[in-house]
Amino acid sequence: MIPGINLLNVASTVISLINVDYYPWVSRTKDAVGNWVATYGDSFPLRSSVQPVPRNKYAFLGLDFQKKYVKIFIPYNSIDLSRDVSGDQFIYKGETFVFESNTEWFSMDGWNSAYAVKVGGTFNG
Repeated sequence: MIPGINLLNVASTVISLINVDYYPWVSRTKDAVGNWVATYGDSFPLRSSVQPVPRNKYAFLGLDFQKKYVKIFIPYNSIDLSRDVSGDQFIYKGETFVFESNTEWFSMDGWNSAYAVKVGGTFNG
């Protein structure tokens, strides 16, 4: 029955999942000059499926052509970018990505998917 069978778990029987280094967002504070700085928890490996977002979808999705995006599928209740909150971050192939837009299935099916944007080559937390 869908939802409820954990489609990510089912899909993982035919596609390979990989580990990403996952950094959950914890809070934000002001630095010495008054800029907001995000704080992240300790990293942990998280099995996921990371897919590139085709550039021909950028305009439809309202994405910036000057940036690099991926879609990630994870068995974790992730946090995305919202007012007063930075999204969780992860490292994939040596590049750091931050969550921008979740599709929340966690409460129903045990997984989330999200669009994430590249923010740097190393962890930014």
